Amino acid sequence: PRQRRAFAWELGRTLRLFHERGLRHRDLKAANVLVSGGRPVFVDLVGVTAPGGAHGFNSLRDLARLARDFAGSPHVTNADRLRFLLAYAGPMHVPRFVRRIWVRRGWGGVAR
Repeated sequence: PRQRRAFAWELGRTLRLFHERGLRHRDLKAANVLVSGGRPVFVDLVGVTAPGGAHGFNSLRDLARLARDFAGSPHVTNADRLRFLLAYAGPMHVPRFVRRIWVRRGWGGVAR
C-alpha cells in the first residue's frame, strides 16, 4: 500500500513535468506506464509530440485516456486517484469544492 501511494504521487508529478515542458504522449495508457525502482517510466514513445503540443485540451486527452484505463483496475483506489490529481495539479490548483467533497464523503485520505 505504501509503495502504491508513493507511485500514484510520483506518476502525477512526473506527468505534470512532462506536460509543463510541452510534451504530449498521445498514446498514454496504463500499458505504456511501467514501474522501475518505484518510479514511472513511459514506453511506446513513437507518438510523443515536441514542445507546443501539450497545452490545454491536448494534455487533458492524455489524462482522460490514462484515467479511463485505471478506472476499472482493482489495484487503483479512489485515494490513489486523489493523490495523482494533487500531484499533477498541485494542491493550490485543485478546486476547493473537490477537496471538500472528497474528504467529507470519505472517498480517500488526503495524506501524502
